[in-house]
Amino acid sequence: MQEKIDLHIHSSYSDGLYTPEQIIKMAKQNNLRAVSITDHDTISGLPEAMKYGKLHNIEVVPGVEVSCNFEGREIHVLGYYYYIPGRLEKLLLRFKEDRYERAYRMLNKLKKINIRIGWKELMKEVGKAAPGRLHLARVMVKKGYVNLIEDAFDGFLKRGRPAYIPRKKLSCEETIRILNRSGAVTVLAHPGITGEDRESIGYFKKVGIKGVEAFHSEHEKQQNEYYKKISKEEGLLVTGGSDFHGDGNIIYPGYISLDYGTLVNIKKEKLRYAYNKNAFL
Repeated sequence: MQEKIDLHIHSSYSDGLYTPEQIIKMAKQNNLRAVSITDHDTISGLPEAMKYGKLHNIEVVPGVEVSCNFEGREIHVLGYYYYIPGRLEKLLLRFKEDRYERAYRMLNKLKKINIRIGWKELMKEVGKAAPGRLHLARVMVKKGYVNLIEDAFDGFLKRGRPAYIPRKKLSCEETIRILNRSGAVTVLAHPGITGEDRESIGYFKKVGIKGVEAFHSEHEKQQNEYYKKISKEEGLLVTGGSDFHGDGNIIYPGYISLDYGTLVNIKKEKLRYAYNKNAFL
């Protein structure tokens, strides 16, 4: 039986519902060998994940998911195995501070259209994380303003809707550069969601991306194969993951999983990059 991995999971340290400990236990139940906690703009949950990974014999791949701007679109970049301190932590701290300011402004916008959510209510939902739109959407469901999380986004929280406020982000070029200089293996997240094609993937490769998340829970089967083909032809790593948050249609870690050989290839890239004397210039 082939050993399986899931390289895209969110915990309660960002906008996931489950703690790293709970995620590790679910991974054990689902017979995964390795998982990556890739929280949005934070690495705060990694110590807890590492602790329980050792306890349950689940390999934990240190990860993070960072948002960036590309041609007016929001793109997500996954970074695995970062190990050089400094640049990345400073960037994530800036993003954390911005998330609190943005949430406060969004609450005020909602209040103007008679959707009243208190700061303490939101912070209770947020827990150890920094606030994001998904936290707001969950509170809106709980308070009966909408029936589904999707309704909150479609009616109020996504771009063009009355409570939307854009988040401060760097360009993808700068974001990839910072992650690379921090020693991370960088991967373009869920390209099917953002509508990437061969041209844009080729550009991301040019500015330093090392892989593509070809397999994702929101990709159609033909998209998986399309991005796998492009990745191989471009000489990029092929990765994948469930993007598990704990709600919605992605019901468990490993919902999308790949063979352990995928992780072996990422580790090889990590070592190759680490020994390249020009890597961080």
